[in-house]
Amino acid sequence: MFHQSKKYKANEIVKDDARTFKMFESQQQLLEAAKSTADMANIVTKALKGKLDDSKKKYDYTVKNIKDAILICSIDGEIKGANPSAHEIYNKNLIGTNIKDLIFVNDKELECLDIWELLSLDDWKNPKKTNIYGLRNNGEKFFMEPKIEFITWSDLNEAIIVIIKDISSEMHSFCDGIVISQYNFDK
Repeated sequence: MFHQSKKYKANEIVKDDARTFKMFESQQQLLEAAKSTADMANIVTKALKGKLDDSKKKYDYTVKNIKDAILICSIDGEIKGANPSAHEIYNKNLIGTNIKDLIFVNDKELECLDIWELLSLDDWKNPKKTNIYGLRNNGEKFFMEPKIEFITWSDLNEAIIVIIKDISSEMHSFCDGIVISQYNFDK
């Protein structure tokens, strides 16, 4: 019996060692799976970061080289960002100024909430009803075609992106065409 007891204990020790080994083996497999998952996540993250960097470069290039003014405004109209064309069109630094000092409608100054409301409607696009223009730093009036988009950033702050196309040359051509056709109408 004493002999069996030693044999029994030895068997139990072997069983414990086998369980410990299996547990150690399982832990090793879990660690290897975790490492493999982390490596794959790192590869995916690097690939996504590369694509994001490429997209950002394309976006930056477009924003810097587009002829239209692009303004990022707070809801209260303060300009937080502007592309180089915006500064060029207005002949001044626009950061910190207010949109209500840049867009005029039918020879009236409007509050920025009125501007947002007007530009979100399609009604302003009728030149017989609405005359939208800006003033350059030197006082020169220019006609524009503005577009707005309301956005919410990831930090939940809201902003408005305003794109302004200077259409002065198109308006002058249009007006010149009207004058010419009026004078040539009798011929």
